Amino acid sequence: MAPTREYESSNDKFPMHYAARNGYILDIHELFDKGMSLNIRDSNNLTPLHYAAINGHLNVAKSLVAKNCDINIKAPDGSTSLLLAAQKSNKDIVGLLIDAGADIGGCNKQKWTLLHFACHKGWRDIVKTIVANKNNNFIRCKDIDVNVVKSKGTNDNVVRSKNIDVNVIKSKDTNDNVVRSKNIDVIVAKSKDINISTNKVIDVFIGTEKRNCSTNKTKNGAISKAINGVINKAENGATCESINGATCESINGATSKAINGATSKAMNGATSKAINGATSKAINGATSKDIDINAAMSRAIDIKIAASKAIDVTVARSKNIVLSKMININAVTSKGDTPLSLAVEKRHKEIVQLLVQGGADVQSPIKGDWTLLHYACCRGWTDLVKTLLDMKCDPNLKLKNGVTPAMLAADFKNMGVLNLLLEYGADKTCVSDNKWTLLHYAACRGLLEVVQTFVEDKFDIDVKTSSGSTPLLLAMDWHCMDIVQLLIDSGADVECCDMECGLLHYAAKRGNMDLVKLFVRRKLNLNVMTFNKLTPVLIAASHGQKDVVQLLVNHGADLTQYTSDGWNAFHYACRRGWVDIVKSMMNYESFNINVTTDAGETPLLLALRYRNADIVELLVQAGADIYCCDNNKWNLLHYASLVKWPPVVELIVKEKKININAKTSEGSTPLHIASYPLNRKNVELLLKAGADCNIKNNENKTPLYHSISHSSSPQVIDMFLNYGACIDSITYYKIWELTKFKDHFLRDVNLCTQAIVNKFDNEDLPKLYKIPGIREQLPSMKKLKLKHNKNIVWDIEKFVHYEIQSKGHCNVLDMRPSVLKMLSVKSIINYYHSI
Repeated sequence: MAPTREYESSNDKFPMHYAARNGYILDIHELFDKGMSLNIRDSNNLTPLHYAAINGHLNVAKSLVAKNCDINIKAPDGSTSLLLAAQKSNKDIVGLLIDAGADIGGCNKQKWTLLHFACHKGWRDIVKTIVANKNNNFIRCKDIDVNVVKSKGTNDNVVRSKNIDVNVIKSKDTNDNVVRSKNIDVIVAKSKDINISTNKVIDVFIGTEKRNCSTNKTKNGAISKAINGVINKAENGATCESINGATCESINGATSKAINGATSKAMNGATSKAINGATSKAINGATSKDIDINAAMSRAIDIKIAASKAIDVTVARSKNIVLSKMININAVTSKGDTPLSLAVEKRHKEIVQLLVQGGADVQSPIKGDWTLLHYACCRGWTDLVKTLLDMKCDPNLKLKNGVTPAMLAADFKNMGVLNLLLEYGADKTCVSDNKWTLLHYAACRGLLEVVQTFVEDKFDIDVKTSSGSTPLLLAMDWHCMDIVQLLIDSGADVECCDMECGLLHYAAKRGNMDLVKLFVRRKLNLNVMTFNKLTPVLIAASHGQKDVVQLLVNHGADLTQYTSDGWNAFHYACRRGWVDIVKSMMNYESFNINVTTDAGETPLLLALRYRNADIVELLVQAGADIYCCDNNKWNLLHYASLVKWPPVVELIVKEKKININAKTSEGSTPLHIASYPLNRKNVELLLKAGADCNIKNNENKTPLYHSISHSSSPQVIDMFLNYGACIDSITYYKIWELTKFKDHFLRDVNLCTQAIVNKFDNEDLPKLYKIPGIREQLPSMKKLKLKHNKNIVWDIEKFVHYEIQSKGHCNVLDMRPSVLKMLSVKSIINYYHSI
């Protein structure tokens, strides 16, 4: 979408703009009556009409247009009022400006035209108008309204001028236009005779009228009127009027009017008007008008005012006679969008059809390498596909990945489009880059009729994709059982496997007993493996297909077969919680209740990890090893603490058979694991059972540190302190870090201050002062200073040594936490007491 700029205007400096932006139409009238210009720009370089177009004030826009403002002035981004209205989806204003003669061929700096906006927004009527007129030029006359009227029986153009009230009556059998003017009271009748002589003028027309000693001359059935001593001449069916001493001449069916001493001449069907001493000449169907310009001359030559049933644009406006730009139906924006691509993107089918009929480029890619034919095939636009094929579009045009329009139609199940493509010669044997054929798409989308044609044509029905999938495997994976049956009956290979599964694997997964029995009857391999060593019985156990497991095992399937990760069917059943399958497996001789995976996980650990309580209970009762650990030294209590399962934790600690402080390979105890993420119930159970709350893991962190990292609640800190937890330096820094960002924690920590002081390590006493709320408890710490003494310099880090040497003392309380870390605190305190 083209970018939108929001504009602002000042009420004081630009009242007309302010009124237009806010829709104050009465203010518009008042300001205009005071002589304020309608075309002045404000500080944003915008006109009032721009603001009306942006904000959708139709009445304001109508008023400004009626007052003859310039409708084609451009905004800073190159947009005219028409484009701004289109950009803001103000369709009514767009229609108003089009009717008023706005330039519909212009573009903004992003190269968006009205056609782009109309296609993007789905304005079918506007697109239709633009497309119909894309090859036509429009004459725009600002000071006179020229309406183009359709004429069925004539090759001449029929013109009506509102200002002089000339009404045009069509003549059936003549190529001349017969005109009636209300202002000059000339009554014109229809005439079938195209050779009206001078003598017959009085009989057919009121052909000559003289007033106030005027000079008047007519020839060949012309109409002429002269008033107040003017010179007037009309020849060959022309209409001519002169008023107040003007000179007027009209030749060959033209209309000419001169007022107040002006000179006006019109030839060959042109309309010309001159007022107040101006000279005006119009030749060959042009319309020209000059007003209040002394001795000025305006000339327009060879400009046709066309009328057509297919063209529904009647009125254009401009100060001078100007031709509009030719409309490029394939115009490209700065981001590469065409009207066609925008319409396709928004799925405006009717607009797409209009653009195609109007000559849009259908061969070039719309987006990437996708052409209109590819999009039409995906979306099932059958009639459009037929139009494109009739325009000689290639039905086998491939995308960069080798996919053809027929493949796309099959993939989206658009049978009407697919049949049409095949009728126009689409190649069924085309292969994409990943080796998919039309048969693969038809098989996985359930297009039975298409698959049947491939079978009848003796096509290779076992053809494989790059991943090893055959049409049979794809049909099975997508539950297209009618196609599966057709391919099996046609002799498809049932033992093939792709990178994931084979036919028996899919059957085991879906619980399709008929296919499993087919394999059993044919005595095919029941232990066939995928690339990661998955067998059908493993998949059946994983998906809870008990009957399939029993059928396969009873006919020789191997329960002890392992995957590439060391998992067997029993591991999968315990992990997924299939109690019936676990019970049935316990009856087989090959069953091992403590079998481990490559990671050292037993069925009991897996059942506990995935919270399958029934299986945990079943395995414990069956004698599973409750002291087992995996390769990372995680035991049952670690897993129970991890999955937030308090009943199991309570059961294990009550039995006292597992070391409550056992460490994993990372040094974490069950209390560490329960503390992060925090599970207060498990933490409380472990603390009550005697878990060591000061034990550290390999990162030198205590369970309290993990609890603080996850929860800043003072109740958690208090719970640990009540069970003997000590706040070491690492834990202190975590508290200090949290207090920087959480004001509520600052208040809460004060509640636990005294308990923290009592438990704090004496060696970290200076650091304790940094905890907010504690310094009030220890005011004497403010006096703690180091004085220069060479005997203890060796006990202090280099940084403090430098401070003492340079300053003679070191104020511990002013140091940052990073500096405090470097101190030998015991030496400092000992020295303090010694002095």
